[in-house]
Amino acid sequence: MSVYYRDPSVSVTSTEYTVDGQRYRLDELTYVWHQRGPPDARARSRRRARWVLFALAAVIAAGYVAKTPLTFRLGAGISQLPLRLMLRLAASLAILGVGWPLVELVLRGLDHVHVHGVVVREIWARWHGQEILLLSSSDSLRFGRVYRALQRALEQQASPEDPGRHPPSRHRTGRHPPPRAGLSRHA
Repeated sequence: MSVYYRDPSVSVTSTEYTVDGQRYRLDELTYVWHQRGPPDARARSRRRARWVLFALAAVIAAGYVAKTPLTFRLGAGISQLPLRLMLRLAASLAILGVGWPLVELVLRGLDHVHVHGVVVREIWARWHGQEILLLSSSDSLRFGRVYRALQRALEQQASPEDPGRHPPSRHRTGRHPPPRAGLSRHA
C-alpha cells in the first residue's frame, strides 16, 4: 500500500481516502471534482490581512519617496561639502537600516497570504450515488497537495499495471461537478 499524502486529519493511500476518521475506499468513488466554497473565517482574515499589508507597503513606499528630498535638505546650512555628504549618507543608511526589516516583514506576510490563499477550496466526490464533501480548506497549499495525491491514487488504482493509461470514466477527476441525472447541459 502506497501513501500519497498524510497529515493529522487527512490520509490518501493507494486504496482509501481518510478524513477526520471517516474512510472512503477509492474504488467506491465514481467522480471527484474540486470547486470554490463559501469563505470561512480564516479566508476572510487572510483577505483583510492582505489589504492591510498592501496599505502598509504603500506607506513604506511613500516614506522612501519622501525621504530623498528631505535628505537633500539635511545639512543645507553646513558650508563644507564633504561634511554635508556624510550627513546625508548617514541619514540614508539609518533610514535604510530601520526600514529594511519592516519591508522584509511586510513582504513575508504578503508571501504567506499568497501561498496559503484567500479562498476556500473544496474536494467533492460521488460515493454510493450521493455527492459528499471530502475536504474544505482555505489553505491553498494543503488543498493542492491533497487533491494531487487523490488524483495520483485514483489514476494508479485505475491502472496499476500501466501507469501511463488514463483512468476509466468511473474514476474521473475534474474542476466541475458531474451533470446530475435528469438535467441536460444542452437544454
